[in-house]
Amino acid sequence: MYHIIQDNEKQGFEILPGFTSSLLFSFVANQQGASTMAVGKNKRISKGKKGGKKKAAYPFAKKDWYDIKAPSVFTSRNVGKTLVTRTQGTKIASEGLKHRVFEVSLADLQGGDEDHAYRKIRLRAEDVQGKNVLTNFWGMNFTTDKLR
Repeated sequence: MYHIIQDNEKQGFEILPGFTSSLLFSFVANQQGASTMAVGKNKRISKGKKGGKKKAAYPFAKKDWYDIKAPSVFTSRNVGKTLVTRTQGTKIASEGLKHRVFEVSLADLQGGDEDHAYRKIRLRAEDVQGKNVLTNFWGMNFTTDKLR
């Protein structure tokens, strides 16, 4: 049933023609003391587990900073900065910024006038030009300490 091959350098086995429609399974080792194996079995070379661990990606490496610009009605046009995921494939970064709502104190928009610090102005991102996000007035609210 089995034919054993033994030379000076090789050791192995094969299934003779006529058995299992002349399939040939052979295992050849370059070393004399190699162990024999069952037919059809292969030694697992340690490749690691399936799926393996993914590299821990630093999420901020894929983000871009944009400047938020207030409408020209306010004295201070620079409101702050915001993050957005970079353009990748069909996902465009500027589309991820549009319609975001930012809440800013009126004191910050009027150049540090603390008399209006209790008013919160809501600004909505309407357009993106380069690295600037242009906003429009979207509403106003009061801080909770002023409401009491």
